[in-house]
Amino acid sequence: MAEPLALTTAQQFEVERMLRMVDTSEDVAALRALCKQLIQAWFSQKAATRWAIDQAMAANSYPQGMPDPLTFGDPERLP
Repeated sequence: MAEPLALTTAQQFEVERMLRMVDTSEDVAALRALCKQLIQAWFSQKAATRWAIDQAMAANSYPQGMPDPLTFGDPERLP
């Protein structure tokens, strides 16, 4: 199984910097807008990941009747 992705040290510092900015913000409208952008980005990334997996699976298709190991148990991918 592949190792989980890890952030670089620079990315960890950038995340921490941004989290601190959110913690100190008192602008509710700006936080609401940021939240909406993050939700959109999260689902766009999820769709892109699914597309990449589907492309990889199409290139390396499994024998008929054998469960796809990447989607086995994933309720979004069950028939």
